[in-house]
Amino acid sequence: DSGLPGDFITNETTPTLFGIGADPGDYIRVTSPTGEVMQSVVNLDGRWSVTPATVLDSSGDQLFRINVSDIAGNTGPATSLLVHVDSIAPAAPQACLDLAYANGSTTAGHTRTPLPTISGHDAEPGSLITVTSPTGEVLTVTPFADGTWCVTSTVALAAGGPQVFVVTATDPAGNVSPPTAVEVTVDVSMHWQAAPLLDFSVVNDSLILSSVAVSTNPPSIETSVGQLGTGSTGLSGSSESPVSPPLTGASISTLLTPLDGTLPII
Repeated sequence: DSGLPGDFITNETTPTLFGIGADPGDYIRVTSPTGEVMQSVVNLDGRWSVTPATVLDSSGDQLFRINVSDIAGNTGPATSLLVHVDSIAPAAPQACLDLAYANGSTTAGHTRTPLPTISGHDAEPGSLITVTSPTGEVLTVTPFADGTWCVTSTVALAAGGPQVFVVTATDPAGNVSPPTAVEVTVDVSMHWQAAPLLDFSVVNDSLILSSVAVSTNPPSIETSVGQLGTGSTGLSGSSESPVSPPLTGASISTLLTPLDGTLPII
């Protein structure tokens, strides 16, 4: 069954019923919901078991009726046993990288922490979510009442990606869902990116930006009197933007916007 003795939930459509406590030699008669009648003789330790040959419905409650007859032919009152059968696997989990814990990243599938959080929603009540990390770490969680859940890696991922987390759901009957793949790229290096080293000069109403330590990401040039524009520069290149209005008495600042749309912490 589901692996929880006594919960009367199973994913088997021909479940084995067993009992203990009857007198050795007694006859057990079990009537299945399909109408099939099964019999068993109680063994010396008081145990018995029967297994239907006719398949039950794949989902729903199934009522068995059990009678015991002694060697003299006396038959006791019937006992009812309700078994819930569920052989239908749940749907593949709804799962993604949780950007709320991505250390400032706003790009789907990208995080600045090597210990990412994977979250999901619409999980079946009572199910168990299993998340297998690219590192081999296996994380499990039971969803909240509203079907949401989340897990956070405790083993750090390597930088780069995409790296794949595999997510499955197991329902109370033991059925396992198809897997969901969650791709994660770890941009750890961006977390430690230093402030850009830039040189400015104004020549003929144009702002000349010279860089000594800027990547190929296009920098956005702003002043206290408004944004001047954007330019692209290499390690020793430069960018020129017209100045309007004039820069007299203005302060200058820059903002680097990486190609993936995220912002460095500087």
